[in-house]
This record gives sequence, C-alpha cells and structure tokens, in this order.
Amino acid sequence: MNIEVWVLATVLPETNEPALPAVFADEAAARRYYDEAIRAEWDNVIGRDFEEPYPGDPDDAQRRLRLLAGGEWGSWELSCHDLEIAS
Repeated sequence: MNIEVWVLATVLPETNEPALPAVFADEAAARRYYDEAIRAEWDNVIGRDFEEPYPGDPDDAQRRLRLLAGGEWGSWELSCHDLEIAS
C-alpha cells in the first residue's frame, strides 16, 4: 500500500541541509502549517524592519523575504513523498 506524506522543513542557508522537519499525512494541514511558519518569519523580519503586509501566499512571501532580508535568511521547503507500507 502506498501513502503520501508531506514534509515541511526549514533549510539552513550555510549548509543547504533541512532542519526542524514536521511530517503530515494531510496536504491541507501541511499547507496551513507552512503558511503559519512563513507568516511568523514575515512578522519577525519584514513586519519589524520594512512594515510591508504579508502577501498571502507563503511561496511569494519567501521570495520577498530573500530579496528584502538578504541571502543569510533561511528558507522553508514543503515536499511530498510517496511511502510504501508493507502489509
């Protein structure tokens, strides 16, 4: 039997390695958590220093974070993985 899992992890900029992974069995839950994580990053970096409103899309927000905050800012990755469960 195959199932899909969604993994959300931050990516460390200096090593390009994943960190703080969270695993979800539901895509909608994974996307909600992703949006919450990016909103928190946005509020920490952009809201404090640039006072721009959150764009509403976490992918767009990440692109803008990298442009405004610079390359030292880490990014987040949401990926889907197929797992085979032995019966």
